[in-house]
Amino acid sequence: MISYDAVEETRTLREAVRDFPIEWFEENEWEVLRDALADLAWLAAGAALTLAVPSLWVCLPVWLVMAARIHALANLMHNLGHLRRSRQRPWRRLMLDAIVCWPILMNVDYYAYAHALHHQGSNIPGKDPYFLPPNRQSVPSFVGGVLFFTAFLPVWLVLRLALYPAAAVLPPLRRVHVKFFSQFGAAPQLDDPRRLREGEKIWKYGLGTSAFWYAVVALVVTSGRWAEFLWALGAPMIASATIGYVRLLCDHIYEEARNNTIAEQLAGCTNIEAPLWQELFLAPHGAGYHGMHHVAPGVGHRYWKAAHERLKATGSKLYAATIYPGYGAVFGKLIRDQIAWTRARSAAPTALVEGEVGPEQDLAASDSQAPAGYHFVQRSLAEICEASRQNAFDIESIPWAQPDPQKNHAPESMAHLPFTAVWSELTPEEKLTYNHAHADGVCEQFMFLEDGLFVRALRAFLKKGGTKLGPEMREACEFFIDEEIKHSQMFRRLLLHSRPEVYEKQTYDVYRLSAAEEKFMDVSTQNPEMFIWWIWVATLFEEKTLDFHKKHQAVRDQLDGVYQAVHRFHAMDELRHFQMDHHFLELLWAPAPAWKKTLNAKIFERIMWSFAHPRRTVRAAVDTLVARHQRLLPMRDRILREGMAVSSSRAWHEATYSRATLPETFALFDRFPEMHGMSRVLPLYQPRTPAELEVAAG
Repeated sequence: MISYDAVEETRTLREAVRDFPIEWFEENEWEVLRDALADLAWLAAGAALTLAVPSLWVCLPVWLVMAARIHALANLMHNLGHLRRSRQRPWRRLMLDAIVCWPILMNVDYYAYAHALHHQGSNIPGKDPYFLPPNRQSVPSFVGGVLFFTAFLPVWLVLRLALYPAAAVLPPLRRVHVKFFSQFGAAPQLDDPRRLREGEKIWKYGLGTSAFWYAVVALVVTSGRWAEFLWALGAPMIASATIGYVRLLCDHIYEEARNNTIAEQLAGCTNIEAPLWQELFLAPHGAGYHGMHHVAPGVGHRYWKAAHERLKATGSKLYAATIYPGYGAVFGKLIRDQIAWTRARSAAPTALVEGEVGPEQDLAASDSQAPAGYHFVQRSLAEICEASRQNAFDIESIPWAQPDPQKNHAPESMAHLPFTAVWSELTPEEKLTYNHAHADGVCEQFMFLEDGLFVRALRAFLKKGGTKLGPEMREACEFFIDEEIKHSQMFRRLLLHSRPEVYEKQTYDVYRLSAAEEKFMDVSTQNPEMFIWWIWVATLFEEKTLDFHKKHQAVRDQLDGVYQAVHRFHAMDELRHFQMDHHFLELLWAPAPAWKKTLNAKIFERIMWSFAHPRRTVRAAVDTLVARHQRLLPMRDRILREGMAVSSSRAWHEATYSRATLPETFALFDRFPEMHGMSRVLPLYQPRTPAELEVAAG
C-alpha cells in the first residue's frame, strides 16, 4: 500500500499537467491513422511471409511480430476512443474505425462505451470493469486464467460477430448484445437502463465490423483457402490475446479506491519504463505509461513518454512509487502478492481456532448484562452437539406476557427510519408505532429464514446425504433443525401476543412470497447440495442475530421485557448455529467446483441486494404507521422514499452490514475470492488486500 498525502499529491500533479504544452492535448487523428497503417503494413508483410515460407522456424518469430502489431492496433483503438472531436465527424470516425479496429474484430464505439467506466470509477470495486484483482488468487489459478483468456477472447470476438444478424432481426437483443459484448459487460453500471439506452445508439456502429468480416469469410469460403487464412492469421490472433491480457494485468497493482480522485487513480496504476524490446511487443505507442494516462487522459499517445518525464520530474512521491523498470518487475510483484495471499488464506482456518472461547453461558437465560463480546472459535461437531444438550431450553422458560405498548420492542439502531431526516418530524407516539411494526417485521424475518429456508434445506440435506454423512454431522443437523423450529414457534407466539388481529389469520404479513419466489425456494431447498447459497444466508444472518442480541442488551432498560427475552433466548442457540455454518462451508462450499461457487455467489448477491436495499420491510412498517396516524397520510410517499434511501446511508450500513457488526462473515468473504463481489452489494465490505489478510492470519 502506497502512503501519500492525497491533497498535496493532487495539487502537485494538477499543476504539472497545467504546464504541459497545449499541442500535447490537440487531437490529431492523422497520427493515429499513420501509426495504424504502419502496423497494418507489418501485418500484411508477415502474413505474406508465412504463406511464402511455411516453415515453423520462420513462422514462429513472424507470428510473434504479427501478434505484437495486432496488440499495437488495439492500443491505437484505445487512443482513438479518447478522441472526442472525432465523434462529431462520423464519416472520419468510420474511416478510422475501419482501418484501426475492423481488422482486429473490434469496434471503437463498443470499446469506448465500457472503457469510459474505467476512468469514471478507476480502481473502485464494483464500478471499474477492469478491477478483477489477480493478486487475490493462487498462482495456478492465475496461470489457468491467462490460458483461458487466451483461448476465450478469439471465441468471444467471433461470437459477437456471429450474433449481429440475430440482433438486427430482434431489436430487444441489441441491449443484451451491447451489455455482454462491450468489455464482457463486467461492470454492474452496464445494467443501468439509461446506459443500455445509450448502448442502442452505438450498436449500429458495430455493424461495420460485422459486415467486413462476413465479407472476408465469404471470400475465403468461395476461394476455398481456409487453411492458408488460418495459418497466416490464426496463431497471431491467439498470441495477441495473451500479450494483451498480460499487459492489461500489469497496468494496475490493484490498490482499491473509494473515490475517483486523481491520487487514488494513480495509486492503483503503473508507469513502466520498459526496455526497447518490451516497448515493441508489450507497450507499443506509449502504452506502458498507464498511470500518466490516468492523470492526464487528454494527452495524445505520441506525447505519453514526454508527459511521463514531466510528471516524474515533479518529485511526486506517489508518482515515483508507480514507476517500474520493466514488465518483469510488475509481473514479479503480482506473483509475490499471489503467494502471500495464498499463504494467508490457508492460514485463516487455523486463525479461527485461536483466542478466547465465547461459551454459551455468556448468553444464558439468566443473563442480565450485555455480553462483553465473543471472539469466534470454531468447534468440532462433537462439541457443538454436547453444547446443544447442555444448553437446551423449552419455550415455556420464556416469561410470556402481553408486550408493553409504552416501550420500544426493538433498538432504534435496528430500524430504518431513525437514519432518515423525516424521523425528527414524528411524534413520540408515532415513533413508538413504527418501532413496534418494525420489530414485528424482524420476528417475521427470523421465522421466514429459519423455518422457510434453513429447516427445509437441512431436511433435504439429511435425506440426500444418506450414509455419506457421519453420525456427528447428522446429529448436529438434527439439533439444528429442532432448534430452528423452536425459534420459529417462539417468534410466532410473540407475534400472536403483539398483534393477534393480524397473525391469527396468517403466518406472514411482510414476507408473503409470489408464486415465482415460492418456486425458487422450493427448487433451492430441495437441492441443497446444488444451490449452496443458503449456507451464506445462514452464516450472515446467524452472526447478525448475535449482533441483534448485543444491541438489545445495550438498551435493555428501554425495551419491552418479552421481546428482549425472546431475542436473548434466540441468541443462546445462534452461536452454535454460526459454528455449524463454518462446517457447512468446509463440507459443501470449499470443495465445490468454480462454476457452482460462481453461480451461487451471484444468487446470494441478488438475495442480499434486497436486504441491503430494503423495500418490503420499509413499506410494511410505514403502511402500519400511516394507518394508525392519519396525519401522516400526505407524507407517506416521502417517508417511504427516505426509508428506502437508507441503502445509501453510511450510518445505516455501519449499524447493519459492516465489519463491526459482521466481522467473521466478512472474514469468510475475504477467504473465498468468489465472494469478493459482495462489495457490489454491501458498500462497507471491501476485500482485504493480501497484506491485510497476512496480518489478520498472523
